[in-house]
Formats: sequence, C-alpha cells, structure tokens
Amino acid sequence: MEFSWPWEYDFPPFFTLQPNLDTQKKQLEAWRKLVIDYCHHNKIFVLDVQESIPLFQNKTIDRQLSSEGIKRVLEILQENNQIEWCDKSKKQCFVYWKTPQEWGNLIYCYIIDKGMTNTVCTFYELTEGDDVKNEEFAGLDKSMLLKALETLEASKKAEVIMFGVAYSSHGFWVKHHVHREKPNVSFKYQALLLARSPTSEITWSTFAEYNLLNSQYLHFPSITVSERDENDDGFMDGLDLKLEFESYETINFINMILIFSYRLKDISTINMESLGVIQYDSGIPLTGLHFVGDLQWVQKRMVEFRQTDNRYNQTIVRQFEISDLLRAYNARDCMQLKYYIVVRLKLLLFHTDGTELLNGHYLPIHGPSDGLVRIHTYIRYTEAMLEYAPGLWNVLKWAWIQK
Repeated sequence: MEFSWPWEYDFPPFFTLQPNLDTQKKQLEAWRKLVIDYCHHNKIFVLDVQESIPLFQNKTIDRQLSSEGIKRVLEILQENNQIEWCDKSKKQCFVYWKTPQEWGNLIYCYIIDKGMTNTVCTFYELTEGDDVKNEEFAGLDKSMLLKALETLEASKKAEVIMFGVAYSSHGFWVKHHVHREKPNVSFKYQALLLARSPTSEITWSTFAEYNLLNSQYLHFPSITVSERDENDDGFMDGLDLKLEFESYETINFINMILIFSYRLKDISTINMESLGVIQYDSGIPLTGLHFVGDLQWVQKRMVEFRQTDNRYNQTIVRQFEISDLLRAYNARDCMQLKYYIVVRLKLLLFHTDGTELLNGHYLPIHGPSDGLVRIHTYIRYTEAMLEYAPGLWNVLKWAWIQK
C-alpha cells in the first residue's frame, strides 16, 4: 500500500519557509505531521537527515526543502518529543511515532498474553520470529527495541543482557533449579491434643470453639515451650515442647497438631501457616511419649522465580474433625504452586531416664502411672530444598561469554 501524500506536498510554497510567522507555524506543523505519518507508514525508526529521501523533496514539482527548513522541522519534532538525536553530530535521529514506552508496553502485553513471563527471548525472536509476524512491533529496529526493553527494565518487568553466549556442559536452557534456604520459622503457640483410651477420649486445644464443642472430654495440660537459636544467626533452629496432662485412663493413642509460621524469601517470598503432626498408636498403655522430628519443606510444584505468595498465610483450623483438617491442609493447590509442611521422623530414642541417645523413631513410655501422661517433643527447623523455575539471570548462569 502506497503512502498517501497530503495536498501540501504538491504545493510548491510548502518547500519554502514562509516569512510570516503565523503561516510558518502552520507550515511547520504540517511538516511535523508529514514526517511522523511517513515514518510510520514506512516503518522508519531511525532517520538519516543527510540521505536524499522523498520526504523532503518532490521531484514531480522540482521542489526540495532547504537545509534550514529541515533543521526547523526537526526542531519542532524535538520540541514535541518525537525525535531523539542518536549522536552529537545530529546526522541521525530516532523517530518516535511510538515512544519507547509504548513499544515496551506492546511487547510486555504480548509476553503476558502468550504466558511467556520468566522466559528468555532473543532480539530476533521478538522482532523477526514467526510468532510475532502479525504483531505491530514485528520488524522493530534493534536500537528502538533496546530502548523499549530498557523502559521495561526500569520498571522491573524485563532484564536485558547484551553479550553473546555459548552452551556450557550443563545446557543453556535450564528448566529448573534447586535452592537451599534456611526458613524463618516460629511456633504460633497454637496446638491441638487428642488422646484416646479404649473407653473415652481426652482432648485440649488453644481454640476456644473446639474446646467448647468438646467440653465433656476437655483436660487442661501443663505446657512448657521454648524455641532455640543455636548458632545465633537470627533464625530459630527448633522447638522444645513439654506437655503433661492428668489421666487415670489407659491411654493407647496420642495425636498432637502444632501450628507454625513459615517464611521463605530468597527465591520467592512465601508466607504460610504450616502444621506439624505427631501421632502414635500403641497396643500397650502409655504413660508418656518422646519424639524428635524435622519440620521439613515439601513441594508438589515448582515455585515461580521472584513471586510473592501469601495465599496460605491463614489458618485452616476452621473445622475440627481432624481427618477433615488434614485433608484440607494437604489439598492446598493452585495452577502454579502446591506445597506444604510435614514433620519427617528422625531415628532418635531416649531411655526412660533420658540419659542416652540411640537411633529410633518414637520412644513410648510404659509402666506404672503416677496419674500424669507426659509428652516431650523436639522439632528441628530444617533447611528447605526449593525447586523453582529460573529467571533470566539463572538461565544465563551456566553460559560463558564469547569473545
């Protein structure tokens, strides 16, 4: 499709600066519009003012705009922020029939629509690839593309790397990474205890509604809690909890749920409520139970790089059938992330006098009862192994620069 020249272009005085200032102002405005429309139609992003182009000369009527006239037209364009000089010599200029911000927004909207966030694209893919041939930014000049991407980089929507790369032995297109991180964990001083005998139940929790619903089984325990920062790094390393309750029943089953606040921040900012579940079923009457375990990150899908997720930073203890509670906790899911916390057992046994450590899981305490059932647990807050979809810098980590 040919460019449609305005009527002024065939009017000889149009190529001569008019002495009347009002007339000249209208003339320069017409030239400004012509330059923008012409460059838009022909997809000219960088204008070389020294080249002999049809824009400033009409061979049909043998007219050409003078150097002074071209200079005045470019000054008007610059005043309207529609050109930017490429260098101090003012031989070439960028023409902004769309600003770099507008080009950047078009590209960003395309990336969002195609679900390509946190992926790597080359300049060629963005301007010459088959997938973009129908996009308005197809064929965008490389220098203009870089300016557009720099506006996205300034708003933290893109990262631009300007060097050649070659494959390393690990492969360039890394699909996922594993990151080790010490979580920020704290006990929320919320718990639920259930103990069963062959004929009755004993229960207690920090939740008033639960206690009200189970008032006939309610026994208030004595609890001692301490969290430890063993290496003085500002992060708690574990929870030491001692609980004892009065019972002259024959206790065969103990279930205890502890609730924690769990935070990760290095790769993505994740804040969530997590559960530690301790459960023991014995064929022999219990007078106590010792337990040591790890509060360990368990992940079902990859985490997105540099995302914030607070969806699970709320209690799920709204229903008090324990099986339903655990089912609801394990069913946490969405399109991108699914993870939860469990207590993994470590093999550690205590003698009844607590003076020797041996490998094992739980240590049930049997024998004559003094009317108290004692539970002693230590839960370590272990390092999280986080699988995540890498961002641009992570993808390029295994690349090496070509000379």
